[in-house]
Amino acid sequence: MTTQISWTIPYNILQDPSYTEINIYRGKDETDDSTYKIIATIDRWVNGDKTQEIDTYTDENGKHDEYYYVRYKKDNGTLSKILLTVFDLNPKELRWVGQLRNMLDPIITSVILQDGTMRPMSDTDLMLGINMALGFWNSYPPTTEHTITTFPKEYEYMLLMFAQYFSILNKMLGLELRDFSYSDNGLSLNQNFTQAIQNALAQILGFLNPLLQKTKMEFSTGSAAWLGSAQYAIGLNGRMGQFPIDLLCMFRSLSLN
Repeated sequence: MTTQISWTIPYNILQDPSYTEINIYRGKDETDDSTYKIIATIDRWVNGDKTQEIDTYTDENGKHDEYYYVRYKKDNGTLSKILLTVFDLNPKELRWVGQLRNMLDPIITSVILQDGTMRPMSDTDLMLGINMALGFWNSYPPTTEHTITTFPKEYEYMLLMFAQYFSILNKMLGLELRDFSYSDNGLSLNQNFTQAIQNALAQILGFLNPLLQKTKMEFSTGSAAWLGSAQYAIGLNGRMGQFPIDLLCMFRSLSLN
């Protein structure tokens, strides 16, 4: 099975042309480095052109249940630190990432490099917010086990709104640290990220929380061990016992006799 991986090149390596090759490693146990073996050594640049960095590799015998990393190599054999890799996104993930990127301001979807310049966040970086949103969706009662593949299309807009929330939240600390106020001879410059971010987060949750409560009720029907958020009129002061299924069976028996 063909598998394509990619990685982000650190700033220190970008500035160091003495790293000329890349070792590709593949392993079967993420926590055991002894299972990783070098499967290929490739040139760092495309046809020796130092303006064209290589940051992808296609493994003709790869599998998504295996693990990869790369290390840059100098001519004298010195190796860089381990750089983790990611699998290329599938079309559905790319569509979600594109939609999320369009929903967010460029300052949220950018990374500040060590030299002070900014570059757009990678698609994989933005998938972090989507995965966090999916985990939150699944953990909200009644719990579900949706994956990216099985997630209902009619609720994608909600998932992306939560992904927007988590993406902003992930950036919040960095933006707050750059918040400042400056005044000189009556001229004032204020860059108030903090309040703007807090307002945005509050508005997103204010819209989503009531909607999520109602939406997740759709997944309570048919749950054998739980009654989820569905409401049942039961003459026990509005409370149910520890075993609601047994209680319903008792009522059913009484109604049949």
